[in-house]
Amino acid sequence: MICADAKLSKQDEALAATYGAALKQREGAQRDSLRREERQWLAHRNAACALPDVDNEANRIAAARCVGSETARRIEALKTGAGSTPAPAPPQKKAADQYRRGAGDTLDLSAQPDGSASLAIMAGNVRGVCDVELDGKRASAGHFFFKDPDSDCAVSVEVKGKKASVDSSGSCNSFCGAHAPDFTGDYLRR
Repeated sequence: MICADAKLSKQDEALAATYGAALKQREGAQRDSLRREERQWLAHRNAACALPDVDNEANRIAAARCVGSETARRIEALKTGAGSTPAPAPPQKKAADQYRRGAGDTLDLSAQPDGSASLAIMAGNVRGVCDVELDGKRASAGHFFFKDPDSDCAVSVEVKGKKASVDSSGSCNSFCGAHAPDFTGDYLRR
């Protein structure tokens, strides 16, 4: 619906830019908190604006108005910082290895001595942002596996030398805006 409506599409791009700017202003636990908050907001918006029979013109118009209204409120909340509360600091973990793709896409991969691992990927452009943050495990030397507990999204990372190759399966679109680029592919160590 967003892609088919020029006004909603432009508004979605504005939301992505505002979210990206708000994310850059935060570090650590505050950044994690904002990511969780954004995912909760997306789930809320999708549930609040879901109408049966979107082939019905009246329902399609009502759904578009709802998405537009919810998105405008979210942009304003992100600009003012409303509703964003810092989360308590997580326990200290081993520092993440950082990788980059292109001008701004980043991948942070943290492998802990106990075999657990965490992954944070930020891929974006002026049209949309893909923000993936998952916990998982080291499957074998240089191979990591991550699964989202709320969906069937699975992400695998293979590290060889200075390159981290990312692949995904399942429905990982909940981490990405409508116009966001794909987060899979090769990233190089910083």
